[in-house]
Amino acid sequence: MMHADSKEDDFESNEQKPAAKRASAAQSVVIHIDDARKNKKSHATKRVMASAAGATSRSLLSFMPVLSPMVILAIIAYALASTGAWSFLLNRSLRLPSLSTQVESLESQVGRLESENIRLEGSVKNLTAQNDRLENEVCSDMCRAKLCLSLLLSLFFNCFYLQLTHYCNTIWSNS
Repeated sequence: MMHADSKEDDFESNEQKPAAKRASAAQSVVIHIDDARKNKKSHATKRVMASAAGATSRSLLSFMPVLSPMVILAIIAYALASTGAWSFLLNRSLRLPSLSTQVESLESQVGRLESENIRLEGSVKNLTAQNDRLENEVCSDMCRAKLCLSLLLSLFFNCFYLQLTHYCNTIWSNS
């Protein structure tokens, strides 16, 4: 039991060592930056600032596992803004509304075309009904014409028959 407790203590102390190193690195960065701000006159100051910046980036990398997602997103946003990629993304997102306006325009054109299609379908139905009515009228006119023709033929044959019988009677009576 005691042996397990000592292992746990060693584990906890090992976990605390990197955190202590990170804290001391961050503290040394702050000291370097403060010293550099106080002594802005010399070339050494620039060197201290550069080393402080390097130490800052190293200390940020050492703190990276414990950074919150919001801090990471802020760093990414800063990197995007500093490289100009942010403006590219903004231009890309600004093009999206123009695409949505085009989509709305196309949807309104589709609506107009659908209403035009419905109107044309109604016209086709009206023309079909009118065609059927005209066909019925033509059929009835044809039937009337056939009836008139048959009446005329019948009248002609009756007249011919009457003339023929009259002629035959005349011939028979003269003989």
